[in-house]
Amino acid sequence: MPQRSFLHYNRGMPVQYQNSPKKKSFIEEEQERSQRTSSKQKRFGFRTKEKKPFQMTTGKGILIGAICLLCLAGGASLRNTTLFLEQRSVDQYLPIEEYVLKDQDTGEYTQNIRSPFLNNEYSYGSHSSYKMTSRGIKVGDTWDDFVKAYGDVHADTIYVHRVGEDGYTSYEDEDSLYISDPMLLNEFQKNYIDTGLVDPEKDEITVVFRVHTDGIKIFYTEAELDREYDEYYDHPLRHPFRSYPDYKTFDMDFTFRPASYSGSEKSGLEYISSYFG
Repeated sequence: MPQRSFLHYNRGMPVQYQNSPKKKSFIEEEQERSQRTSSKQKRFGFRTKEKKPFQMTTGKGILIGAICLLCLAGGASLRNTTLFLEQRSVDQYLPIEEYVLKDQDTGEYTQNIRSPFLNNEYSYGSHSSYKMTSRGIKVGDTWDDFVKAYGDVHADTIYVHRVGEDGYTSYEDEDSLYISDPMLLNEFQKNYIDTGLVDPEKDEITVVFRVHTDGIKIFYTEAELDREYDEYYDHPLRHPFRSYPDYKTFDMDFTFRPASYSGSEKSGLEYISSYFG
């Protein structure tokens, strides 16, 4: 006998009630969806690629180690070359381009400051006497010539030692002066030479111009260098094998000696050096 439907009259309109299907849970729906996907893949020949966990093999370890060594070597090479130095100067500091010497005859620089390999240069006595600085200063020039050329430049350090009656330099503390704070050469002239505290006719005077570099950036002033040190120590990825930044310096040194110095014919500039390292 056919099953009867039950009718209920509401406001004069018949409404038929049937048993509604049970609502499936989220887990059950996901299981059915997975089963349908799996059967479809089997039917059409699809295969899923299982992800394998990363395993450190000997070959991978060697490759990673080689990459790290290459990065370290690249960083060291960058610091030892001047090829990529930035183009920048600061007022009252010797520009980086002037840390190499010129040929006296041609007026041309003997080498390019931005080179894969920069050679250190010297000029003293009869050795490399054909060289001069970018501002025309050469061995034999007087202290006054030097101040006229570099008076507007900050010296990094200045050393003064008294030359004794025997013609030899005294390095005793009481006879020496050491200025480690950057000072304009004109200020040194005014505060020490003009006042008689230092006498180029009696004292040996060495003036050093210096800048620091990381291979790209140039740090002319102490403030620039201090900021770089602060950034290095605050950086979470600083060099793991070094507790301080590895910077190189450009040095341009000038040494003046009085006529009383042993072997000197007259007072004046006896030694120039241009050094990178």
